[in-house]
Amino acid sequence: MIRINKNYLVHHPIHMDSKPRFVEEDELPMFLSDEVRLDKTVTFETLFKLIMIHADLFNLIYAQGTLGNYTIEQYSEEFFKFDDDEDPDSIDYLEAYWHSEYWNFDGEKELGCYPSFHGIKENYTDKNQKEPCRMNIGLDFTGINQLRKYKVKLNTHVQYNDWIKKGKTVEERYPLLVEGKHEFNLFELFQAILHEISFYGTPENRDAKRDELDATVERIESGEEKLYQLLTDENDEFILDDEGKPKFKEVENKNKKGDK
Repeated sequence: MIRINKNYLVHHPIHMDSKPRFVEEDELPMFLSDEVRLDKTVTFETLFKLIMIHADLFNLIYAQGTLGNYTIEQYSEEFFKFDDDEDPDSIDYLEAYWHSEYWNFDGEKELGCYPSFHGIKENYTDKNQKEPCRMNIGLDFTGINQLRKYKVKLNTHVQYNDWIKKGKTVEERYPLLVEGKHEFNLFELFQAILHEISFYGTPENRDAKRDELDATVERIESGEEKLYQLLTDENDEFILDDEGKPKFKEVENKNKKGDK
């Protein structure tokens, strides 16, 4: 097991007759398959600096399914930028967690469990939220320089829910099948971080996509954009056309201004 502190790394061997020892940063790749623990001092800055130290190696081993053939160097420049628009109230901390999926295709069952990364806001409330709740916050459009100071935690809880899609409550529609605990190894922790920050490509790609979505929201709010509803049946199954594609219908944009 590898334990990460803000200032040092410690390896705890699985053999009882071996003693823990401090690990140099250049030794880190030796322990990618080890379970990882994070001390309370660990921030995003702590972890991303370790990633940058091993950028050449990580660009290779995380190239396909995680980084999408982008490189860590394409994010390093942004990491060191000063950001004066940070909102310390938007996120309480960052979290690596397990995104789990259960599928039942005519009796052929499949399970998926993927290391993921997001922000957490505890005790979130707004005008539509009667009781405080734990809010998950996506980081896909957030500059990594804005994440530096936030503490990082590991959420090892995993659960699988069925997709019944019938019933009035969430519990009835998606009943719990099984839940448990699954530890992260060091490789999976870095995988979760790199996948999230590269989801929309480079920082330039990401910002362009964010601007595009912001413009769409503005058009919706001004009434300029047409809105469409995905059609479903009484069981919330998609209604398909003759080509097997989901059907849509145009719905009224209530923001649209009438003719003067």
